[in-house]
Amino acid sequence: MKAVILEETRRIAVREIPDAEMSETTDVLLRITSSAICGTDLHFYEGRMRGLEGNVIGHEPLGIVEERNIPRRSLSRTLGLKAGPTPDYNVSSPSRCPPIGP
Repeated sequence: MKAVILEETRRIAVREIPDAEMSETTDVLLRITSSAICGTDLHFYEGRMRGLEGNVIGHEPLGIVEERNIPRRSLSRTLGLKAGPTPDYNVSSPSRCPPIGP
């Protein structure tokens, strides 16, 4: 898949990176249709914050659920669903997504 990489201050590039893989039963695979660069990304881009050089930036994706790592009977209710993280998304916080059901 393609991703925007911050190579160094004020220099980004679109690069091919390995496809995402699902490993947890809560994982979904999104086909990304768009993504935004937020203020935090701009701080890294402009050099006011350091530490992301060589890494993917742009953490506000929107996409369509292509796969879901849950029992088969639930797939018909989630495939094709438009999805993205909440604006206050944080990997250490509990899920803010409503349960979809069995």
